[in-house]
Amino acid sequence: MNNNIHTGTTLLRARLYESLLAVADFNGDRYPDWLLNVSDDPPLYSIWDMHNNVYKGVGDGRGRYFPFVGATDFNRDGTADILLYYSSRRQTAIWYMNDNVPVASAGGPSIPSGYNLFAP
Repeated sequence: MNNNIHTGTTLLRARLYESLLAVADFNGDRYPDWLLNVSDDPPLYSIWDMHNNVYKGVGDGRGRYFPFVGATDFNRDGTADILLYYSSRRQTAIWYMNDNVPVASAGGPSIPSGYNLFAP
């Protein structure tokens, strides 16, 4: 898309069991990358490094019991990070990302009973 005008189409094939979870800039190159769900039990995520709609590489990470909730730049370093939420323990976690690799993680606040965590 360019100013709401379709300028072309690129076809990429994900594995049949992958679903798109988020589109965010995980490597700071100002191009949106794709976060895909590979497996639910245990959670396994794959980040496709995209550059102008061209697939450049992949990184995989396991979420253990923490399913994906959202992606944004929590630490303001120019790359998107991943928010996870383990609902049965009501515990949140953040993966701080650099390119398609988690470089640090932090436990976030517990969500009070009666509330759920979700991202739009």
